[in-house]
Amino acid sequence: MAWALGFRWPRDPIKALGIFFSYDENKTNELNFAEIIRNLEKTLNSWKKRNLALHGKMNIVKTFGLSK
Repeated sequence: MAWALGFRWPRDPIKALGIFFSYDENKTNELNFAEIIRNLEKTLNSWKKRNLALHGKMNIVKTFGLSK
């Protein structure tokens, strides 16, 4: 931990209210978004097998994608 302004600042990412904070922006993005995007891709790929019209595909994306 680094000392600055009388506080001990951690070098590793910390999690507060479900969000990771880090000095490294790439690591922060990876921790916060990578798992969500992987899960969303799995969900949307499972719907790929069905032959949906464009309207049906839009409903799936709106239902599952926007809720994440």
